[in-house]
Amino acid sequence: MRWKLFLAAILNLFLIAFPYNIIGCAGSDDPYDYYTGFFDYRLGNNNSLQAFYYTYDFLWSRDEPVDQWQVTAQDWIGYTGVQATPKEAKDLTGNYSHVQLQALYTQAEKGTATKLPDSVMRNRLVLALVAQKDLEALGYLMYLRKIEPHVQVVDSWDPPAKDNNKSNAWANNGISLYNAAKKDFFRQRYAYQVSRLNLYANDPDAAIQWADIEAIKPASSSIHELTEAIRAGALYRRGDKAQAAYRFCQLFAEGKMKKVSNYYGYHVYNNKIPTGLILGYCKTEKEKANVLATIAMGNPSLDLNTLERISRLSPGDTLLDMLAVREINKIEEKYLSRNMPSGDASFAYNVYYEDKDTVTSKQVKETAEWMQWMTAQKSTPHPGLYATGAAYLHFINKDYITARQWLQTAKGKGVKGVLADQWKLTELLITINEQPVIDAAFEAKLLPSIQWLETKAVADRNAMGYYSDGPWTKFYRNLMNAVIAPRYEKQGDKHKMTLAIGASENIRSTADNGYTNYQSLSTLQNSLSSADALRLEAYMRNPSPTLYEKYLIKHTGISIADVQDVIGTTLLREDKLDEALVWFNKINPKYFKEEPYATYLAANPFADLLLDIHSPTAQDTVKYSKAGFTKKMSALKKQFNEQTDPNKKAKLAYELAKGYYNMTYWGNAWLLVAYDWSGSEGDWGPDKAESWHKEYYGASRAETWFQKSHDLFTNKEMKARAMFMMAKCAQKKGKPSYKANQDYNAYDKAMGAYQMNMIRNPLFRELKDKYGTTAFYKEALNTCSYLKDFHTGKTKMPGK
Repeated sequence: MRWKLFLAAILNLFLIAFPYNIIGCAGSDDPYDYYTGFFDYRLGNNNSLQAFYYTYDFLWSRDEPVDQWQVTAQDWIGYTGVQATPKEAKDLTGNYSHVQLQALYTQAEKGTATKLPDSVMRNRLVLALVAQKDLEALGYLMYLRKIEPHVQVVDSWDPPAKDNNKSNAWANNGISLYNAAKKDFFRQRYAYQVSRLNLYANDPDAAIQWADIEAIKPASSSIHELTEAIRAGALYRRGDKAQAAYRFCQLFAEGKMKKVSNYYGYHVYNNKIPTGLILGYCKTEKEKANVLATIAMGNPSLDLNTLERISRLSPGDTLLDMLAVREINKIEEKYLSRNMPSGDASFAYNVYYEDKDTVTSKQVKETAEWMQWMTAQKSTPHPGLYATGAAYLHFINKDYITARQWLQTAKGKGVKGVLADQWKLTELLITINEQPVIDAAFEAKLLPSIQWLETKAVADRNAMGYYSDGPWTKFYRNLMNAVIAPRYEKQGDKHKMTLAIGASENIRSTADNGYTNYQSLSTLQNSLSSADALRLEAYMRNPSPTLYEKYLIKHTGISIADVQDVIGTTLLREDKLDEALVWFNKINPKYFKEEPYATYLAANPFADLLLDIHSPTAQDTVKYSKAGFTKKMSALKKQFNEQTDPNKKAKLAYELAKGYYNMTYWGNAWLLVAYDWSGSEGDWGPDKAESWHKEYYGASRAETWFQKSHDLFTNKEMKARAMFMMAKCAQKKGKPSYKANQDYNAYDKAMGAYQMNMIRNPLFRELKDKYGTTAFYKEALNTCSYLKDFHTGKTKMPGK
């Protein structure tokens, strides 16, 4: 649409005076979802400050909150005196081509009918201008369309080439039209366009001169505001950076439009100019407050001194609400998140961000005290907001008695609409944290509040864009994950903790796309003991659950099959085969035919492989579910114990050894006992050591059974094979892992020694001495590089 291109010119006006690459790309992360918070960042908004919600990234969005054309369109509707819509005004001033406007001009001038689309001829503003034969209005619109290529910036990264001669020519044409204009409505607009063209033609003095002329009779406040932005840009171009910054601050604070553009104007034109120089241009206390508020709006650190100063310079200042809410959000990021029980801000990090800025409990208290002071001031337009903010900050500081007192003060001052919701959430947080134990009685009282919060959360889905949930969706998630779940963990109810985490995941809009239970499943699979998992399974199968228990079970993404699988897997890790099989048999076989099992449990776990590989082989002629594998392993053990023939017994031991090896990290069926796998684990180690990891990475059971098979076999080829596999198992022990903060040189030295020990494996000497003439030895020699290095003497032999 052409009007959008024209709009882009005005929105990006500030770009003309400094390098075009000043603005960075936003990317795809959610800038409002990297810390745990419960205070709605939209509360301080006055419908024009959405871009200034607090986040780690300087002005994540540069989209203007207020549609400039919604404002300027009213000028044209008022000018014609007809009942028209803003869209009709937008179409007239920005969408119709010069050819169409020329046709309308001809029709108005000569009365000749035109063949324009119905969409144009039904526009009530068009009908009025043509009927009134308003050639001055139509002529101005034609001029506006002609100068578009010289003033609009469609892409700030690839601006159009400037043609100063043409810009000057159109500016001179505008001066002629200004002199000929009969109405102040158009004289003002021509002055604005001439000022703008001169700035684009790099003539700041002329731009300022015509801004002065526009200011003589500013018939339209919106056009005057746009012209003042031109003046500020021209002052910067002329070298008067401090005054340019001062004017952009005033436009940001007082203007209705272009909040983002004017803020960037200050931010860039300031160029490290001392604040005192900018304040020197201020004529009133309010203007000083405007400068300070503009600066504070981009400060990522706590800035209470500035807020206190603004509140005294300009009591009741319209920007203070947003600045106050920003301070609360900063405290959430820099203090609350870092002091959550889990020590982790949120499982739903979308961005990587490291902020070394710290906030103390004393600063939190001081900020709360300023909010209390603001509550008491008669000039404060929304005292309930500040009282609620003070209560929330006292909650963060764990002063629940004072927090409740300020909640009552807030109620007395008046809390309505969205602020009433914030009040209720703050009261809920205080109530939960005051409760020493979350027992059945408290759960019954808690349920209605959680259901209310869920309703708010669902309504707030996608509020900040597609798959970018609004604050209330995150508040529900944070309450369940960062408040209730840690409380359950602390009191030993890990089964409820897991379900609470599941409910927190299930609220997100992405849950509709199948991404529901990664964190809760990970908790279930990696952090619960078998006893915890058994409690969870019994909890989910309870025939007479309470309403709260029904809610928790319904809202998690975990199925009872997931829990039964974990119980069975935990027992399999412990080599309790028969007990594990009981639990695997409870699960519908279809469960193990779906992902991730369909892909990552497709290999034959009894394949006889000399190399550790995780890709398909010719031996993958049969698939095993966990139940099938466990059943076979149990049967092999029973047969081994009952068998008396040494060679048959040896074969059974070898089969068992292969099964045990392939269920380790190094085998082709690691998914039998683990739930995720990474190629770097072998070198870097797992993030968290669990008791079963010793076997998973060390392959001790497999080594024991390969030893038994070796000792029982009479066939030299099989004895050689078993011994080689024993050597492989031995190599898995003592491997160094690199951990955070470890000296890398020390790790690298340890890894080099470990690799040398792999080559010097004592079993290699025995393998060569006893079975060096076997066909298997030749096969292994051509397969294993460590054995080949040993055989060719690239390293010293053990004991030599």
